[in-house]
Amino acid sequence: MPSPFFTRDLGAGYVLALLDESSVPAIHRLALTNRERLRRWEHWAHEEDLTEDGQRAYVRGLLAEWVEGRAVPCVILAGETVVGAAGARIDHYIGTADLDCWIDGEHEGRGAASRAVRTLIEMLFEEREVARVEIRTDVDNARSRALAQRLGFTHEGTLRSAKWVGEERRDVAVYGLLAETWAA
Repeated sequence: MPSPFFTRDLGAGYVLALLDESSVPAIHRLALTNRERLRRWEHWAHEEDLTEDGQRAYVRGLLAEWVEGRAVPCVILAGETVVGAAGARIDHYIGTADLDCWIDGEHEGRGAASRAVRTLIEMLFEEREVARVEIRTDVDNARSRALAQRLGFTHEGTLRSAKWVGEERRDVAVYGLLAETWAA
């Protein structure tokens, strides 16, 4: 069960909770279950050796960043079942944060990802006092692009050949949202 120290009710039976080491087996199983679907968008989904130990090391790194105030790593729960992950990395020096989110295919289209990202945005602007939040996504990821647009992000441009996905370089759409825009 994820950490009780940080949870946010997302409504419709979903909860955003701090990712912790107790979540590792569930998030690892979920990553393996969704691996084929996510290979189109995520470089990590192409790794041959996706192990629970590797996931645990990654989570420990994120939790160290959480303690330092540089990350907000979360899981999305449906009841007590992990159905996705959402998080932010924060650069306090320039006052920005980068958001990411993925959800189990069976929970796609139910609003859980939108609610999780909205909650993170509110937290980043109100509690972490960042001035700008970004979402970067593959130019062909229509669902992620629609999510950004629904939440009021502005498409600010495309970074050509900006990330690896498997053996291929992919273009990345950059969306930005300013604190004053969100407040309005």
